[in-house]
Amino acid sequence: MVSIDLQISWQAVVITFLIGTLGSILVCLPSLVSISKLSPAQLFRSGSPESHHKHWKPFIIACLPVIIFYALLAFWQVKSWLIGGIFLVSFTIVLAILAAAASLGLFALQQIQIESYPRLRLALRSLTRHKIGSTLCFVAIGAGSFLASIPEQIRSIVFDELYQADSDLPTPSLFLFDIQPHQVEPLKQLLIEKGSALEDLSPMVRGRMTHINGKEIEKEAEDFQRRSVNLSYRAKLSPTERIIAGEAITKPYDEASQELPKISMVWDFAEERGINLGDRITFDVQGVAVEGEIVNFREVLWTSFRPNFFISFQSGVLEEAPQTYVGIITGVPPEKRPDLQRAISQQLSNVAALDVSKSIQAVSERIEQIVWALRVIASATLIVGLVVLFAIAQSETKSRDWEVGLLKALGTSLSNVRVIVYIEFGVLCLSSIIVGMLMSLSISQVISWFVFEKVGSMDWGVLMLYTVSIFSFSFLTTVLAVARSLKQTPLALLRSV
Repeated sequence: MVSIDLQISWQAVVITFLIGTLGSILVCLPSLVSISKLSPAQLFRSGSPESHHKHWKPFIIACLPVIIFYALLAFWQVKSWLIGGIFLVSFTIVLAILAAAASLGLFALQQIQIESYPRLRLALRSLTRHKIGSTLCFVAIGAGSFLASIPEQIRSIVFDELYQADSDLPTPSLFLFDIQPHQVEPLKQLLIEKGSALEDLSPMVRGRMTHINGKEIEKEAEDFQRRSVNLSYRAKLSPTERIIAGEAITKPYDEASQELPKISMVWDFAEERGINLGDRITFDVQGVAVEGEIVNFREVLWTSFRPNFFISFQSGVLEEAPQTYVGIITGVPPEKRPDLQRAISQQLSNVAALDVSKSIQAVSERIEQIVWALRVIASATLIVGLVVLFAIAQSETKSRDWEVGLLKALGTSLSNVRVIVYIEFGVLCLSSIIVGMLMSLSISQVISWFVFEKVGSMDWGVLMLYTVSIFSFSFLTTVLAVARSLKQTPLALLRSV
């Protein structure tokens, strides 16, 4: 169940006040600048087809204050210039891509010659003749579709990783750590009596990285603790590891070989510290200096919740060092896990047995809270987009009264005029939604690649549901927006001149 804090902080009151007052004024500033540039002659021609959108440079300059205002507001909210900057740059890129897609689409429509379907031809020509209005509608609905879809896509990717939907390895039931060497056999015997088995038993040795290629690491305050690491050793790779660079370690260390012990390191860990293949790393293990050579880099599937280590030595090096063990138990039903944990605690009081499913559930609930918050934001953005669509559709239809009146005067029936307008806005809404959804898929896959280093799963069902729902609401909005203008007669338009 998602927990919601119903208290209102003073920060929320301040933000609401700023958005409601200063934000509203700044949002209106571009329109006020445009109005101030209008001449009386242009006002008298506003109902005619010769009306044009002018003074676009002052309009763009007037948009800068509102952009800066919301940028500073984003920085304040996230309390990080980096995260706030990433969000603003990312969303600006999304809007730019949507605007570019709209421009390319309108250019492509201008090149299309349709002779067989006059209503479709008139609808597409109307889109290309009113580029600014069409682009604004496209960006508004596309951005709303993007924000509505991307939380669901990311949620699907993260949950598949947490629950290992495409893995043959079962998720551990219990994760055991702080197992002393003399407790290994009693623990195995206890688990056999309980109908379970100890798996992936892995030694863990505490060490501190002191030198790289013979050069002592500087004892900087924030880096000092990070040099204290867990070391391990194993004869072969686990199923959740794979070598991405270098050679495999195939045999135990031979002291007579006069070679340095071989070390396998996780690639991300090495990259962060500037460590390369062939580098010599020295560790302080309980006061004893142990030097080894990096011979390969690994990738580790951390979401398997199995024992894995950033640094793994060649076997035959750390066996005599003070160490503890970690391991896992699989296949224990949820209802039997508390009894098994209790039995382990009673016989081996220092051994900790963590229920992995509860940890995954806690992470899942936190992700659900984040996704729920993103859904609220996306819904609000989509509602704003629909309001913008309504206003633009109404304004654009109003500005085309002369065109609609001309079609009626030439004998076009009201139903045909409706079909033309509905095709126009239907094509606009559907294309913007499709582009927004494709962008959400692309960005979610980019996130999956950088975070999990793999192509994530796609929730096509949710994608189709959002596409159909957003299109239905968008199309209904345009129908309501243009209904009144379509009912005007040519005579009424002439009388309004």
